[in-house]
Amino acid sequence: MSEPHAHSSGQSELRTKGEGRDRDARNRRRTFWLKIHRYLGLIPGAVFAIIGLTGSMLAFWPELEVWLHPGLWKVNPQEEQFEFRPLDEIVAAANTAIPSDGTPYALVFPRMPDTAFMVSYSRPAPNPEQLEWHQVFIDPQTAQIKGQHLRLDLERPWRGTFFDFVLRVHSTLALGARGSTVVGALALLLLVSLLSGLILWWPSFGQLSGAFTIKRGAGRIRRVYDLHKTLGLYTSMLLVVALSSGLYLVFPDFGKNLIGMFSATTLVPEDLASRPLPGEQPIGFDRAAAIANGYYADGRFQWIFFPQGQEGFYRIVKKGPHERTDILPARALWIDQYSGQILHTYDPEQFTAGDTFERWLFPLHSGEAFGLPGRIGIMILGLVPTILFVTGLMRWKHKRKKRNFPKMFRPTTSRKGIDSQART
Repeated sequence: MSEPHAHSSGQSELRTKGEGRDRDARNRRRTFWLKIHRYLGLIPGAVFAIIGLTGSMLAFWPELEVWLHPGLWKVNPQEEQFEFRPLDEIVAAANTAIPSDGTPYALVFPRMPDTAFMVSYSRPAPNPEQLEWHQVFIDPQTAQIKGQHLRLDLERPWRGTFFDFVLRVHSTLALGARGSTVVGALALLLLVSLLSGLILWWPSFGQLSGAFTIKRGAGRIRRVYDLHKTLGLYTSMLLVVALSSGLYLVFPDFGKNLIGMFSATTLVPEDLASRPLPGEQPIGFDRAAAIANGYYADGRFQWIFFPQGQEGFYRIVKKGPHERTDILPARALWIDQYSGQILHTYDPEQFTAGDTFERWLFPLHSGEAFGLPGRIGIMILGLVPTILFVTGLMRWKHKRKKRNFPKMFRPTTSRKGIDSQART
């Protein structure tokens, strides 16, 4: 053999070995990510499906709550346009229904037309370390009590209202404070699962056309795979947003500190307190609301929190016109319960970039950031984890069945290609 020919043959052999090593390395990486994706999909994925379904139910939580309890929430207006009774009268009526061991917490304004005021209060639970939370409903036209019910028992969450139980499952798996940590850990694992799915999906240049579509006329097994692949691909960024914003809601202190690394966030002073004056009584809810109206002329009242103790204060939340959430608005004032002095304000018009980013997280999570279409989108997105779990489980069971098939009955290499074509 001539020397040039031998040299060329040696180079070809080295190239072939190099390509083989690269292929083996790619296969090992794929096997690694496949195992990550499989086990995160099968175990945390099942829980993620439950969290997603409960999130779908919560997309229209306020409206459905009224629909489920019309006798408590709904009022029949005596006139087309009517005025509320004085707030102090409504609070006084609620206080008559609160037991002696109850502590009033917040006056909640009607969020929708023709609905009642609500006063929430706490009372001791059988476990001395816990509280039960109750709600009293008051007709805004007559200041008459419409009824009350138990909203939440943290120790026994099934005792509360249906949607509050759904919320507890969504946020803590109904496991109480430790459940938040579990849900947060699952969210982190599921972010890794989404990353592993994208790595496994990533197509080579020649496979681009089929990577984004479901193959028409394919067999059942291929359709299941394509549905899992494409649904995961097209919803991946939305799921990342939902998981990331959910992580902030589960770990708000950590989230605030993380945001603060990039932009300062506004903190509420911890030393806010009313200054008791000899012989002075609290100014009351009507005057506190008037002070808030004088400071914020626009917007809608959401809550007025009762002063807790002699040094407690009125905290008034009045949604700003540009806030993106009806469920959890931010604009608020803290008012001395004796003098009416404004102790502190939290105003979106004065937000830092960090505050603005932080306040967008909840409406992104609830879908309110984009109005009704956003809420419908969140309701649909909540179904995606269940579909991904079911299709992933079907795919895993099929592969497991193939691995356990007796070797003597497995198709030959050529037959595999024929069978694959028949399936697809």
